[in-house]
Amino acid sequence: MKNVTNVELFNGVAGRLFALLYERFPFYADVDINSLGGELVDKDDYDGAWNISELAEATVHWLAAAGYIWLKEPQKFGDPYSAVLSPKGFEVLKASPQVIDTSKTLGEKIMELSKDKLSSALNKAVELAISQGFKMMFTGMGS
Repeated sequence: MKNVTNVELFNGVAGRLFALLYERFPFYADVDINSLGGELVDKDDYDGAWNISELAEATVHWLAAAGYIWLKEPQKFGDPYSAVLSPKGFEVLKASPQVIDTSKTLGEKIMELSKDKLSSALNKAVELAISQGFKMMFTGMGS
């Protein structure tokens, strides 16, 4: 049994969200917070301070604040969020970094990896996507 950290779980949730939004792009997609974290890990593998739904909701809000997605809050309690990839998020997921299989975009790779439980490959792909976004942001600032 491996205990999963909050950062690894964040990456798993972000990967699932990126996969959903990449597949639906350019349209907004309903985002069910409970399904984002569901079945990513076995219950015994996560003993974090937050329940997985709370961590999934925090992940969605962080990705919106960081500019990877545009988020519409639910109209009423129990309704899903609605989200779409921002230009930054879409550009990151369209990239084909040489550190991964370049026959697929980063978004396609994340879509493939997010169908299963949390894995180190998904964790690395999401970390790469987020770091690519920050590189784009800082490279754009210098020009």
